[in-house]
Amino acid sequence: MTRIATALASADKAAPELAADVVREALARAGGDIARSVLLFLSADFAHQAHAAVQAAARAARCLQVTGCTAPGVFTEEDWIIDRPAACAMVFCGQTGLAAHADAVLPRLTFAAPNAATADWLAAAARRYGLLSTDGSAHGAGRIWCHGQMAGAGHCDTAVAGARTAIGVSRGV
Repeated sequence: MTRIATALASADKAAPELAADVVREALARAGGDIARSVLLFLSADFAHQAHAAVQAAARAARCLQVTGCTAPGVFTEEDWIIDRPAACAMVFCGQTGLAAHADAVLPRLTFAAPNAATADWLAAAARRYGLLSTDGSAHGAGRIWCHGQMAGAGHCDTAVAGARTAIGVSRGV
């Protein structure tokens, strides 16, 4: 059985424990103890603590498949936060999850720093959707992680495996 759930939280200070808290809340909502994979988004306030936050999220999820990035604001289907340190997570339990190696026919969920989204890299894969990770000013590069590790190349590809997906576009929250 597939169980997917999200959680969102904010705090006065960016701390790795906030990432762990949203993963635990999402796991509780999904009715699971162990995640197959996690999409984790952190506000730009976490730029200097991204690695520690990803590790905290992985420990809380009991899995290494933690993928995501920093962004000026974060949101779920329930709410959004743009003006303070925040974290949101989507946990996948059961048969559906993020692929460790994206199948060539699946649309790629992509995260990239603006300077890493080169024409050659963009042309090298199947259909892509995702976002550019920026700092708080939306001009500099953000931090990106893929499968529990910081993405040194400044970009990351994955795909949702075990489910039919549909891609939609939103021009605002």
